Amino acid sequence: MVLVGFVARVLYILIAHSYRLSVAYWSKFEMANLAYSLATGHGFSSPFGGDTGPSAWTAPLYPWLMSLAFRACGAYSPGAAFAMLVFNSVFGALTSWTIFRIARRVSNETVAIWSGWVWALLLYTIYWVSWVWETSLSTFLLSLLFLLTLEMEGDDRLSSWVGYGFLWGIAGLTSTSLLAWLPFSGCWLAYQLHRRGRRTVVPVLLSATVFWATLMPWLARNYSVFGEPVFVRADLGVELRAGNNPLANGRWVQTYHPFYNGALYQQYKRMGETAFDAKQSQLAKEWVTHHPKEFLMLSLRRLLFFWAGFPREGL
Repeated sequence: MVLVGFVARVLYILIAHSYRLSVAYWSKFEMANLAYSLATGHGFSSPFGGDTGPSAWTAPLYPWLMSLAFRACGAYSPGAAFAMLVFNSVFGALTSWTIFRIARRVSNETVAIWSGWVWALLLYTIYWVSWVWETSLSTFLLSLLFLLTLEMEGDDRLSSWVGYGFLWGIAGLTSTSLLAWLPFSGCWLAYQLHRRGRRTVVPVLLSATVFWATLMPWLARNYSVFGEPVFVRADLGVELRAGNNPLANGRWVQTYHPFYNGALYQQYKRMGETAFDAKQSQLAKEWVTHHPKEFLMLSLRRLLFFWAGFPREGL
């Protein structure tokens, strides 16, 4: 199942020539620009090109992996793109295994087989490996954590909880959105230990310690370069403003993003990332405060678009 899924994804990459990315196309991705900065010895900086100073615009793991591909195959090259898309394909295919295991545990063998094969060969999941982003890796990590949460029910072995905390740390360094599920999964496991009368405090505290220890080098780096605490990423204010503004319609408005707006880019460069993000956050909150009904409608539209897809232009 995993092998067939992997072959299908690589064949799609080759047939669609999705690895033939121009430099102009590469430069649209913050991930790629951060990777270029790392590969050329300038550290984790300048997500929009140029020289704009240190950054924490994205979680660090995927740009760092991409920087290795740039060093090995050439920056912004088809070879580097192919390497990253094959990397995506590996984890896209491995997700079939975690889905199979999850379905077998909560249902039965037949459902597990169907679930795994559907993921392995679903065209939509195959298409997304051609996106040079952490999507495939994040999906695999979330499904693996879900599987481990189910399988660790009542498990108080310290080794299991150390691995669990470490994997959550890796997930946080890949995509911070995954951490939204951490409190629920961790509390559920702790409750299962307590319900069975097994030791609870030591495994939970040990796992939490490993989780924070995994994140700490990056958090320490952020504090060192920005002079203030930054939890993994520093772009929440900008993203909030891009979705809540006078032009907002439920989609992300490019005009309010420094990559697409030259004036904002210069402001971002002049102020530095954290100050610029704080300013954008303030503007977004002010707009929401003065337009509560519009914000509610935008939130409903975003919910619809997330699950049903964006409508075509003009509709």
